[in-house]
Amino acid sequence: MDMFTDKLAQKLAAQEIISANSAADAEQINRLKNQIAEYDECLHRLRGLIEEGTEQLRSSKANGADVDRLVEEGIAKIRAMQQDTAALEEFVDRLEQRIDKINSGIDDNMHRECVKVYRNVQAVVAEGNEKDLKLMEQLTGDVKNGNKKTNLILGVSVGALIISLGSLVLQLIAMF
Repeated sequence: MDMFTDKLAQKLAAQEIISANSAADAEQINRLKNQIAEYDECLHRLRGLIEEGTEQLRSSKANGADVDRLVEEGIAKIRAMQQDTAALEEFVDRLEQRIDKINSGIDDNMHRECVKVYRNVQAVVAEGNEKDLKLMEQLTGDVKNGNKKTNLILGVSVGALIISLGSLVLQLIAMF
C-alpha cells in the first residue's frame, strides 16, 4: 500500500507541477500579449508622428521660397545696418574731436579767468596792506603824541607831588 500511495503522490505532485507550469505559461502568454499590445500602440503613435513630420516637410518645402526671400531681406537689412554703423562711428569720431577742442578752449579760458581773479585778489590785498600801514603809522604817531602829553602830565603831577610833600614837611616842622 505504501507503494500505491507513493505512486499516487507522485502522480499528484506531477499533476501539480504540470498545472503550475501551465499556469506560468498562461501568465507568460498574457504578459507577452500585453507587451504586443503596447508595442502596437507605440507603432501606431510612431506612424502618427511620421505622418505629422512628413506633412511638416511638405509644408516647409512650400514655404522654402518664402524663407529664401526672408533670408535675402535679412541680409540686406544687416548690410544697411553695417553701413549705418560705419557712418555712426565716423560721426562719433568727429563729435569726440569737437569735444576735445571745446575742452581745451574751456581749459584755456578757465586758466585766464583764474589768473585774473588771482591778480584782483592780489591787488585788493595790497591795497588793504597799504591802508593798514597808513593806519598803523597814524596810530604810532598818535601814541607818540599821547606819550608826550602823558610825559607832560606826569611831570606836572610829580612837580605837584614834590610841592605838596614840601608843604607837608613845612607844616610838620611848624608843628614841632
